[in-house]
Amino acid sequence: MASWGSVIRKGIIVHVLAVLRVPIVLHLHAGDFEAFYGALAPFGQRFVRGLFRRADRLIVLGDQWRCFLRDVAGVAERRVIVLENA
Repeated sequence: MASWGSVIRKGIIVHVLAVLRVPIVLHLHAGDFEAFYGALAPFGQRFVRGLFRRADRLIVLGDQWRCFLRDVAGVAERRVIVLENA
């Protein structure tokens, strides 16, 4: 998942999968996602946090993103997998 339109597209997919009770794995791979998130209105930020919280696992490319998901989005660390960016 990246920023802007990717969030909307993944949001639709995540909602459908959640209704169907299908496990959800998201991969956050946008280098500017913190700036994107910070520029969103409160409603948009709640929407993004909801996507992250619905995911069963989140794959990120470094510790910075693990901390972002934990501290900003409120995601439990046990659900975040760090795959170091080669």
